[in-house]
Amino acid sequence: MTEDFIQENEDRELFRRIKQGSEEAFRVVYGKYHRILYAVALKMLKDRSAAENAAQHVFVKLWIGRQEMTVMLSLRNYLCLFTTHHLDWIECTFCKLPLIDHKRGKTVVQQLF
Repeated sequence: MTEDFIQENEDRELFRRIKQGSEEAFRVVYGKYHRILYAVALKMLKDRSAAENAAQHVFVKLWIGRQEMTVMLSLRNYLCLFTTHHLDWIECTFCKLPLIDHKRGKTVVQQLF
């Protein structure tokens, strides 16, 4: 068995447990993927505080919507896509503003939070 296969099986089990309401499984997923989601958001936003807020938002949405979600990809890929789609949504929602407002020195996400 490859390491990726083992990882995907572990993640599937963690996600199954999260869907059932396991806070312990959620903490494990948070510990595993928070830094990755933060890095994805930081790359797009170029702001540490806004990237942290975006990563937190994704985990909140994961917990709140856990019963309706279906992960077809790996959990890691799902969460990364969720993060980029969330940031794309913010950009589209705010009148096609760029993610970084250079005149104000703030990101669109900072202005939201």
